[in-house]
Amino acid sequence: HQLCIEEVFQGIDILKNQTAQGEAVDKLFRNLSLIKQRIDHQKKKCAGERWRVKKFLDYLQEFLGVINTEWTTES
Repeated sequence: HQLCIEEVFQGIDILKNQTAQGEAVDKLFRNLSLIKQRIDHQKKKCAGERWRVKKFLDYLQEFLGVINTEWTTES
């Protein structure tokens, strides 16, 4: 699954903010689990947004194709 860019940076921030110097390995694995939960939650929130963006891009591509055809016909 692709992630929203925002999700990736939020995950990095969570890791950076919650990882202390002591017991680094143990904390790292616990934090990775928390990040996965956070990303799973964000993926659910972003799914509708991605669908709308893809639909818009599909319409835009179709529109540009029509415009291009009209320009070619007029030339």
